Parts: sequence; C-alpha cells; structure tokens
Amino acid sequence: MIPGSITTPLLPGDQIGVFFISDDGSAVCAGASLWTGSNLQIVAFGDDTTTPELDGLEVGSPFLFIAQSGDDIYVVNASFQSPVMANYAVNGLSFVTGFDF
Repeated sequence: MIPGSITTPLLPGDQIGVFFISDDGSAVCAGASLWTGSNLQIVAFGDDTTTPELDGLEVGSPFLFIAQSGDDIYVVNASFQSPVMANYAVNGLSFVTGFDF
C-alpha cells in the first residue's frame, strides 16, 4: 500500500508501477496503477514457475518502482515500513512509507 500523504511530483492520473528485470535485461511491468493522490494499492504479479521464461517477480526479488508523469519517467526509490517488505513474496503485503524521485 502507498499512502496518499507521501510527497511526490505525481499528479492524479499519472502512473506508477512495479517492475522486474527480465532475462534480456529490460524492465518489465508486473503491475501498475493510476496515482490518485490518496492511498493506492498495486497488485504485483509473480513469475509463473511452470514456464521457462521469467514473466513476473521472483520470490525475494526487490521491487523496482517506475513512475510516469506526462513525458517524464522516474525510477523511484521507495522506503518501506519494514526492510523485508522491499522484496516480493507470494501473497505478501508491503507498505511504502516514502518515495525519493
């Protein structure tokens, strides 16, 4: 969960997503939402281990947040309520306490 009270250059309607780095080195979106200026949740999908390709976050991999505001793209450093919340877990829940753009 991302609280609406954090300081951000994002405007309502901008996008923020959770990404992972694929086998070819590119950033791939695992889930995204529109910023509303209030509390926000993003569902991040994990890797399907029944397929050979990496198609989602692997257990224990760190979250990579990327945001888009107009034509501007930001790689966002997130702070979490607990250090363990910075990594993907199946059916896990993370709470972001701050963003650094």
